[in-house]
Amino acid sequence: MSGRRPVTTLTHPTQLHRLRVWRFARTRGLGRLKLPPEVSESHREQWENDLNRYYYACGCDTGAKGIVLAAVLAAIYAGWQWSQGHISLGRGALLIGVAAVVGAIIGKLIGLAIADRKLKLLKREILRTWKPERRSHSTHIILCG
Repeated sequence: MSGRRPVTTLTHPTQLHRLRVWRFARTRGLGRLKLPPEVSESHREQWENDLNRYYYACGCDTGAKGIVLAAVLAAIYAGWQWSQGHISLGRGALLIGVAAVVGAIIGKLIGLAIADRKLKLLKREILRTWKPERRSHSTHIILCG
């Protein structure tokens, strides 16, 4: 087995509906997502890049921003409380640590929610232009006799 990531080419627009950002709702093992050749060539490459970016989003960048913001705010608050003699340095440090963890979780959830919203908008845009060929459901009846 090679170390290459699998590729899944979507063959029908309805397959877009099952794509979700949230890990517990995600289909495993899809690898890189590709759109079929019948999708508008002028948009296909950008859409594929965006599909993969949003579908595999982890929210880490927003989580990191949450850590920094929460830790800075907690440090300011803890410093003010310490200067007033309301908390010790140890409790202030604990407050900063707890705030950083909470900030990371909230930031990650916000990042995933943003990616989910962008994925929904992208799917809607693709669905507006991707019209698969309709197969004829007519049956030919041959009467013998």
